[in-house]
Amino acid sequence: MNILIVGGGLAGMSSAIALGEAGARVTLIEADSNWGALGAGLSLNGASMRALRELGVLDEVERRGFTHDVRQLFDAEGNLQFTSSSERIFGPDVPNGGAIMRPVLHDLLLERIEALGITVRKGVAASRVVDAEAGVVELANGETLQGDMVLCADGFWSPMRHQLFPDAPASQFTGQGCWRAVVDRPADIQGASTFIGEYKVGVNPVSQDQMYMFLLENKDEDEWIEESQWLERLKGLLSGFGGLMAEIRNDLGPQNQVNYRPLKVHVVPAPWHKGRFVLIGDSAHATTPHAAYGAGLAFEDALCLAGLYRANLPVSELLERFTAARYDKCKAVVEGSVAIGDIERRHGSMDEYRKAFEAVQTIVRDWN
Repeated sequence: MNILIVGGGLAGMSSAIALGEAGARVTLIEADSNWGALGAGLSLNGASMRALRELGVLDEVERRGFTHDVRQLFDAEGNLQFTSSSERIFGPDVPNGGAIMRPVLHDLLLERIEALGITVRKGVAASRVVDAEAGVVELANGETLQGDMVLCADGFWSPMRHQLFPDAPASQFTGQGCWRAVVDRPADIQGASTFIGEYKVGVNPVSQDQMYMFLLENKDEDEWIEESQWLERLKGLLSGFGGLMAEIRNDLGPQNQVNYRPLKVHVVPAPWHKGRFVLIGDSAHATTPHAAYGAGLAFEDALCLAGLYRANLPVSELLERFTAARYDKCKAVVEGSVAIGDIERRHGSMDEYRKAFEAVQTIVRDWN
């Protein structure tokens, strides 16, 4: 079977790996001629680590990123409130969590793609679905490509989704914005650490020397913030924190790659396929970072498709089974993550927050 993948983000790259290993003939097209990954750190939960093991890249993630088994919860002054169990719940060889710089993860996935001999075409943008039943797409340069199956992995804003499902509900703002930065890692930060004050702030090591920091700001409206304001706005939001967060605030500068984005979610109603085209990853289901699971859901989409491919099913049945296998879990993760954000917005109790987080983790532990 010839499989065409539109988009070279995490969903597209992991699908290329999983389907390539399953024996499919895969072509991946990416619109950006300078294909790479932007952004700061990426937090990964244990289920994401389990999926990375199945993709054959967990060893490299552990080597180039940072993995851990313990999660800690602190108040705004840095007083410890809760430490999770260090028992590995996804298997003895699977860490409970970790983080990695997005460009580093991109590079190691690309190395795996190249090792598998998968065809990659950079600077090639899909512009129009010509025939959904035949799997034909037109490129921006006028060329047409055909796949026995076409994976739409073109991300949150997915032009392919808008063509295939023009009536799909629009993404919804959750009432929070996420600030991110990359900062130096103190030696005593050995895992994911969350600080609850007026806002939720967290740090997660991405290497031996650095860690990824985030702050979730509660907002009534989806506000546009100029990039030139990002650094000072983040420093102001951290002013109510003491301890480690105060130290980080005092040292923040242009070198810390501060960025901001509003949190928006969507889950496209089933089915996720039309003809031979299917939505995967953020094009089908975009969640918030509360469960550190957006990337993990994309990895699992890839592995689910590869498993169904190995069953030698007709394309129509394969795609029907894919949505059936993935829809309920992805929807539950999105809704659970939004629920955690709602607790943060109304300043719910630490116990309420912990119970909501654990409820999402129960969903996360299931493979499908």
